[in-house]
Amino acid sequence: MSWLTNLIELLFGKPPQRKRKATEPEKDTVATPIEDLEPKGAPGNKPYGDVAASAQLGHAKTEARTPAPSSAIVEAAGAFSPEVVILVPEFKNDREAGFTNRVLETLRAARMLNVRSVERGISSPGDRPNVAKLALFYAEARAALHEQSADVLLYGEVLRNGLRMRMVSAVPSGEARMGDFGIGDALMVPHNFGSELANLVYAGVLAAALPAKPDHHDALTPYLVGAAEQSMKLLETLPDSVDPEQIGSIFTYLGVVCGAKWRLHKMSTSLVATVASFEKASNEGPSELAPLAMAELKIRLGIALQELASVNNDADMFEESLDAYETVTSALDPSKNPREWGLAYMCLGNAFLSRGKTELSVDDCDRANAAFDASMKVFTKEKDKPRWLDAMTAKGAALMTAGAIHTGTKELEAATDVLREVLKERDRRTQPLPWAQASNGLGSAAFALAKRTQNRTQLDEAIACFDGAISIYESLNQTVAIGIVRKNQQRAYRLRETIGN
Repeated sequence: MSWLTNLIELLFGKPPQRKRKATEPEKDTVATPIEDLEPKGAPGNKPYGDVAASAQLGHAKTEARTPAPSSAIVEAAGAFSPEVVILVPEFKNDREAGFTNRVLETLRAARMLNVRSVERGISSPGDRPNVAKLALFYAEARAALHEQSADVLLYGEVLRNGLRMRMVSAVPSGEARMGDFGIGDALMVPHNFGSELANLVYAGVLAAALPAKPDHHDALTPYLVGAAEQSMKLLETLPDSVDPEQIGSIFTYLGVVCGAKWRLHKMSTSLVATVASFEKASNEGPSELAPLAMAELKIRLGIALQELASVNNDADMFEESLDAYETVTSALDPSKNPREWGLAYMCLGNAFLSRGKTELSVDDCDRANAAFDASMKVFTKEKDKPRWLDAMTAKGAALMTAGAIHTGTKELEAATDVLREVLKERDRRTQPLPWAQASNGLGSAAFALAKRTQNRTQLDEAIACFDGAISIYESLNQTVAIGIVRKNQQRAYRLRETIGN
C-alpha cells in the first residue's frame, strides 16, 4: 500500500473534518460620508506590543522552536527582502483621510512591513457582493499590486458603525483552506479600535502575504506567531461595543490567522484556536448570513475540525466536520451558488477519501466518489475546467484506493480511465507540474492494474508515465517527488522482467 499512500499524499498532501439560515445577497448599499466621527491616534505606543518578544515570552513551552526575529534577516536578504510590501489606498468615505492615516500609522509601527500610501482608488465591491463583483474587485486590486510590485493591498471603508477592511494578496491563495482568506472575507472593527484588534490586523496582513512570499515563510513565521498569540486573547475577551457582524468577522479573521499559524508551526494549540474561532464566528456572529459568507465559514470550520480529528483520532469530531460540509450542500441552491456548493462537495469527498484510506473502507471510497460526482455537476469540463480537473483527479484517487482494497480489477480499470482523461486535458508546456502529477497518477494506476492482470501493455503505459513525470520533476527540482516516482518505476521494471514479452 506504500505506493498508494505516496501517490495520494503527492496529489493532495497528507490527510487532515447548528445550522444557520443562508439568505440571498442583499443589494449593494453605499455608506454615506460620515461627518461627525474623528479618529483617535494609533492604539498605544506599540500597537502590537513587542511583537519580536511576544514570539518567545510567555510561550516558552509551546513556542520554544521559534527563532527570535532579528533585523539582520532583512539586511541579509538584500534585494530579496522578506519584508511585506503593503499598499493602503485612502479609505472610502474617509473625511480628510483621518482613519486612513490612523491605520497607516498603526501599520508603520509594526515590523516586517513596508507600508505605502497610494493614491490609486479601488472600486468598492459593495456591502454584500456576489462572487462576480468580488472577482472584479480582486482583479482591480491585483492590478494595482502588480504595478507597484507589492504583496498585499489593504482596502478600507468607513461605515457608520466602524471600519471594514479587505486584505488582498498579490498571489491568489488556494480555495477551501482554513489558513487562507476567502474571497468574501472582510474584517469589521470599531472606528477607534485598540491594540488587541491592531494585533489581528497585523497578523491578518502577514497571513494574507504568505502566498506572495513563498520563499520567506521562515523569516515571517516568528512575527505571525507573535501577533497571532496576542490576537488569540480575543477568544477570551472581546472589546466593548462590537456588534454581531463585527464579532463574526473578527473571529473569522482570527480563525484564518490561527490556521496559517498551524500550517507554519504545527502546534496543536493553533489548531484548537482555529476551531474555536470559526465556531465562535458561527455561533456568536449574525443570526443570518449571506450564502457566500456562510459557505466559506462552514467549509473552513469543517476543514479545521477534520484536521483536529485526525490529530486527536477523534471519530465524533470527524463526524462534526462532515456535518459542516453538509450544512453548505443542503442549504445552498447549486444554480445560485455553484462555486460554494461544488467546493463543499469537494471537501466532503476529500474527507470521505481520507477516512477511506485510513480505515481501508470501500464504503467511504464510494461516498467520496459520489461527492466528487456531485461537484462535477457544477464544475463541468466546459464551464469550469480547472475545478473539473481537480474533481476528476480526486475521483481517480478514490477509485485507486477502493481498487487497492478490493481483489478485482474493476475500480483500478475505472481509475486508469479517469486519470487518462485528466492527463489528456493537462498541457505539459504551460502546466508542467500538474501535468507531471497527472502522469504519475496514471502511471501508478496502470502499474497497480498491471500487477493484477500481468498485462504488458498496461505495464508499458505505467513506465512511460513515470518517465514523463520524472523528467518534469527533475526540471523543477522536486526531489521528494522524484524519489517516490523512481521507486515505483523500478518496481515496474522488475515486474516487466518477470512478465517477459
